[in-house]
Amino acid sequence: MGEVAVTFRIMPKDADVDLRGIEKDVRSLAEVRSVELEPVAFGLKALRVLVVVPDAAGGTEEVERRLREIKGVGNIQAVDVRRLL
Repeated sequence: MGEVAVTFRIMPKDADVDLRGIEKDVRSLAEVRSVELEPVAFGLKALRVLVVVPDAAGGTEEVERRLREIKGVGNIQAVDVRRLL
């Protein structure tokens, strides 16, 4: 079985949420390869997180579910999925 690299865009519930706290929680839940702050609008920022998950049926669903449970997370979107060779 291979692996898949998934880039998630994680939006906070509001502009006052501590994105570094969310980043720390994300790193404890998944194999994180990179994290970037992405300006969205009017001072609001999102996290773009690249994680590696097993290439199995429903592989990203478990990670997405766990990310949604993090305090302060408003929305999660998988913006890129690539199979690692």
